[in-house]
Amino acid sequence: MLFRSTETFAEFYRRRGYATFRSASTCWYKAHPLFLMSLPYYSELSPTPGEMDEVFDANRSVLGVRYFGPPSGPGRASFLIVCRDKEYDLPTLGPKARNKTRLGLRHCEVRPVSWREAAVAYDLQGETCIRQGRKPEFTTRQWAQLCEAAASLRGFEAWGAFTKGALAALALSFQCDEHASILYQYSRTALLSERPNNALVFIMTRELLARPGIEAVCYGPEPLEDLGNLRSEERRVGKECRSRW
Repeated sequence: MLFRSTETFAEFYRRRGYATFRSASTCWYKAHPLFLMSLPYYSELSPTPGEMDEVFDANRSVLGVRYFGPPSGPGRASFLIVCRDKEYDLPTLGPKARNKTRLGLRHCEVRPVSWREAAVAYDLQGETCIRQGRKPEFTTRQWAQLCEAAASLRGFEAWGAFTKGALAALALSFQCDEHASILYQYSRTALLSERPNNALVFIMTRELLARPGIEAVCYGPEPLEDLGNLRSEERRVGKECRSRW
């Protein structure tokens, strides 16, 4: 089923304790005490100066906003990582990715998981962040709030890759408009040799793109930190605005 609700995306953040705001062209959430992020991430926006004045007047503590606009718009060049190939399958992958994915598929079972299963997998996000040299993204309470919010709203799903019965990787997705967005992905360090991330992303992408009405799987905007090897994935290039008008 296709979901057309930007407001649902905003409600997901509101239920997690984030401030949200609706302007003429889109919804925003307060991703950081000093800046707003547009929702959904993949929407191309061209807000007028008057609309941005309204946004900043209603959010006095905010110094900047982050959204994607057309290549000719203000801001710096940036990209979204997306896949639009409706024939997506093993032969469409590059040789290295294909080999890693085949290994993952031999060792892992990928399937949707319940929100109860996702809720008890809090430790995966901690392991992933530590492995990447980052602080954990969520406290135990914040992770519980995230799973509760997703479970109570339409369009959210959790997927897992299991090896020998153990959850090796977990990803959360949201279906809105013609896009399915993979919002979060975490994995267990001790099981990385089984290639659960490759198996998980491959099966999710293939299954989501096969659904009627889904035209693209979005893996998110360019992060502020270095992407490393992920920069080789397909990109939708545009302009990203991060400063106040």
